[in-house]
Order: sequence, then C-alpha cells, then structure tokens
Amino acid sequence: SLGEKIAGSNGDLLELVKRARDLDLDSLAWKEGHGGSGFSSALHHERVLDLLQSNQKEQLAFVGVDSETERHIYRERAKLSAIQGELRALEDADLHREDAGIDESYGEIKAWLGQGGQKFAERFRVEEVKGELVSRYLIEDRMTSAVIEGEDVSLPRARRSCHERMLGLLKNSEAYERVVKEFDARVRVLCEMDALDAASMELKPLGRVAAQLKAENELWFAICATSPEIYMLSSKELAGFMCALITRESLRLHNHVECSLPATDRVYASLERLQPQWEKLVDVQIASGVDEAPFIDARLSGLAEQWASGASWQAVRGSIDLDEGDIVKILHRTQDMLRQLGGLSLVPKELARTAKLAADSFQRSPLTDLS
Repeated sequence: SLGEKIAGSNGDLLELVKRARDLDLDSLAWKEGHGGSGFSSALHHERVLDLLQSNQKEQLAFVGVDSETERHIYRERAKLSAIQGELRALEDADLHREDAGIDESYGEIKAWLGQGGQKFAERFRVEEVKGELVSRYLIEDRMTSAVIEGEDVSLPRARRSCHERMLGLLKNSEAYERVVKEFDARVRVLCEMDALDAASMELKPLGRVAAQLKAENELWFAICATSPEIYMLSSKELAGFMCALITRESLRLHNHVECSLPATDRVYASLERLQPQWEKLVDVQIASGVDEAPFIDARLSGLAEQWASGASWQAVRGSIDLDEGDIVKILHRTQDMLRQLGGLSLVPKELARTAKLAADSFQRSPLTDLS
C-alpha cells in the first residue's frame, strides 16, 4: 500500500495485506515507490487480495498505478496533446484564411457608390478596435445615419460582416428609390392625361374609372371605356373592340398569324378613332419614363365578335392556326374585361348594359368548362 516491494516469507505478505485492510476507506494519498508514483487508496483492497492469491507478488510494486500503467497513461496523454495541437493549428489556419479572404461586399459597395460619383470614405464613417480577445468594427452611413456594428475574434471577419449588412441596406434603399421614382412617373402621367389633380392629388372622373379596372394598363382601358367611339357599338361589336385591346397583353401572336373571321367595319373604325388618344398617352409615358405602352391588335377581333354572335366552337377554332387553349384564353380574357366594363359606375348605363350582354353571350362551352 506504500509502494514498497516486499520480499521474504508469507508472514511478511500477510502483514502487507493487514496493512492494506487497515487503510481508511476515505483516504487517498500520493505515494512514491520503487515501481513508480500514483494514488494509493483502500479502494484497491480487492485488487491486492487477488494478486496475493494468484502469487503475482511482483505486481505489488505499487498499489494504485504501477509503472506500466503510468507509462501507458503518459503515452495516451501525449497522443491527446498532439491531437489538440493539430486542432489548434487547423483552427489558426482557418482563421488566417478567413482573415486573408476577399471582402466582396466592400467591393460591391464601392462599385455601387461609384455609379453615383461617391467615394466610400465620403459616404461612410468607420471605427475599428482590435482587441486581444474580441475586435470591434463600426460603419455609419452619413447620408441615412444608419449604423452597423460587429464583433469577432478576427477584425477582418467583423469588418466583412458589417460590410455585408450595409450592402443589404444599400440595396433595399436602392429598391425603395426605384419604387418612388416609378410612382412619381406614374403620377405625372395621370396628371398629364387629366386623370389626377396635380394640386389636390384627387382623382378626376377618368382616374376614378381607371381605379375600378384591373388590367395591364388601367389608364388606357379607362380612356377607351369613356370614349364616345364605343357608345353606339352593339354587344357583339363591343366584344370585338375589347378583344383588340387585350390580345397583346394576353397572347404574343406571331406576325404571320391571321384569323379568317374579320370584324365588322364599325369595330375597325372605332379603333382607328382612338389613334390620337393612344399617341398622346404613349408620348406622355415615354416622357415620364413609364415603359408600358398600350397596344392594339385587331387580328382576333372577328373571332371574338363571331363568338359573341353565336358561332360554333368548330367554326371559331378552324378560323385561326392557334392551340385551343390559346383561343379559350383570349375569349375568357375578353369576357372578363366586358364584365369589368359592365360593372363601371361612371360610364353610361346603356354602355354598361351592352357590355353585360356581350359578356353573357360568351358563357358557352368550352369557356364554361373553366369554372
């Protein structure tokens, strides 16, 4: 128990066992012996008895940690230390690579500022503190007063993180500026076309009609819906007229596509009389930077007019080289706009009634198969 090697008679060995049994169960002491050093404790009583009974007296060099076990522990600890050293080296290498990495966000910010003739140092105020454990980086936008701070064990990483977040703010502000510019451009168009009062920002009658419509260019449809040119059209002619307005936004037809069912002359004449108003709207939109020029495509007007007149699906389908799905799409979109026209409160009641009749005449198969 004291790390002593016992030689001699069995009586000496029995004395050793007695000394081991007499150890305090809670005792734990570090002992130096011939066979090495280690902890000696009464917890090893059973091990001592086993060794005595097996006559393995030479293994009683030290009760606790013998020299062989101690050497094994040292070897394992050395391996563990080596592994920990390799891990630290890998972590340091990764940190170094991250520190030496390219700050792409910083380059994007400089490019973004360069488009407006600005410089990074003029636009932003920067503070950075490199500490032993934690580094701190701060960037402030002098124009918007936005402040972003970041902390990291690596100053370059803290810097890159803040640059990434600031770049996100700049992109959001750019998108906001673009929306504001587009909104201002549309307001100018509405004012120029007498749909909005520039002083009070209140909608005029034309603007209120446009507000009730849902189309690709509501203002253009409002101009057409309030034009006297369509007040005297019949329900089937109104269907052909409306089809000419929605064909381009609903389906991009190839130049060679033609329909063998022509529209009536009154439909074409009504569309031609809209030419001056169409040209004015296009000019105003171009001048204001609004890229949504309306189009008039009357190639399928006869198809819609004949469908409203009661023509069979076979006759309509055979009049043009289009897929059935495309034909149904055109007719369904025409019907939708006729329904919207029939629901307007600021158009003559007779026109609204005609539009409802035209929409109802479309309600046949295969259009009804969509519902």
